[in-house]
Amino acid sequence: VNNTGDYHIEYRLVEPDGAIRWVVAKAEVRRDPSGRPLRMIGVLRDITAQREAEAALTCNLAWMKVIQEASSLASARLEYAGTFGPVAEALRRLIPVDLFMLILKDADHAVYVVVETGSTERSSIATGTRVPFVGSSVEHLQQLGKTYVIPCLPKEKRYPEDALALKDGLRSCIRLPLYNSGEFLGMLALGV
Repeated sequence: VNNTGDYHIEYRLVEPDGAIRWVVAKAEVRRDPSGRPLRMIGVLRDITAQREAEAALTCNLAWMKVIQEASSLASARLEYAGTFGPVAEALRRLIPVDLFMLILKDADHAVYVVVETGSTERSSIATGTRVPFVGSSVEHLQQLGKTYVIPCLPKEKRYPEDALALKDGLRSCIRLPLYNSGEFLGMLALGV
């Protein structure tokens, strides 16, 4: 108040239920002719949504780096398991990927060709697992035709294989379609 500048501060509040809210306080000090503070006029504004959007943007930028790295490696050689082992390692350098899966379309099934975890523990989904293509996340990705992110897998589990991923403790994932000369091959799935 004794300074001549305006008041501006952001801080977080923890509500009784444990939820965190972010607020910004802005104020202007009114002074008498000699410069002494008389009163402070200001507002307190909830900026939780803005903070959450900033965090989501940061996360999306990290995913975009993952997509770029995976695309450049996958485009160079599409030799499935031989190519995607190095892709998994490159992705682990960029962000902590807990589960890396390559799932290919094979007639009426989606086949898990590569399943690697970021730890020494084995995944609930084994390499060679086959699930019916119809009704699978792979079929959905083929219909969608573009990469999509599932920020909260426990809330959005839609497909039978999502239950297996949840067993591995995944919280979110990204699914990238794989094409060769315009033909849909399957998907690359990364989970954290």
